Amino acid sequence: SHVLDPVFLADPASWDALIGNSGRDEDGCIVSYVLDSSPDAEKLAERARLETGAGKVVNLVNAARNSTDVSPEDWLCHIKNCRFLVTDSFHGVCFAIIFNRPFVCLANTARGYSRFRSLFKLFGLEKRCVTDCSRIGKELFEDIDYAWVNRVIADERERSLKWLEQALLAPSPARPEERQRLLETAEMLNVQKNEKSAERGNPHDRKNARRRPGLSGKAAAVAKNGC
Repeated sequence: SHVLDPVFLADPASWDALIGNSGRDEDGCIVSYVLDSSPDAEKLAERARLETGAGKVVNLVNAARNSTDVSPEDWLCHIKNCRFLVTDSFHGVCFAIIFNRPFVCLANTARGYSRFRSLFKLFGLEKRCVTDCSRIGKELFEDIDYAWVNRVIADERERSLKWLEQALLAPSPARPEERQRLLETAEMLNVQKNEKSAERGNPHDRKNARRRPGLSGKAAAVAKNGC
């Protein structure tokens, strides 16, 4: 069963608590968090700046080191307080949705595209995912109906938590190969028990114990060797 990504299951207040540890006070900027940097991503960020009237673009990724330039607390703070987010990151999109920020996802069809499609379909945000910057129109910068999205998040969070609780409390059935090993082990232990019991009786009983019907070849061999 499909469940929400864990970042949606956490209490939103926990993210605000982390943001409270950030020293950043910038807001109203265009934030770019693009892992696969490209001229298209830069053009898209600049387009967003012009469409929204934002003062500047803040890039959260140092392409030379392929790492973020900010702490996790600052990273969250930037996304929550941005005017618009440009990203190709799955979790960049997730936190834009959690913080109800406008965004566009420049998806890489060679890296995790199906994951994006499932997320956008769930929240009815398919138009926010683009693969070709040349086809971007003004509709991409329209407001997102986050009142509806938030209701979906609440319903899916409840369903996902209930499913996880049931999965954790349910008994774990042994896989077929594990079950077979357990049966063979139990059978061998039973053979050894019968042999010891026969040894206290007479040779005829011991011979019958070794020939006990239903033993597998492996179990009989182990019993015969006295292992």
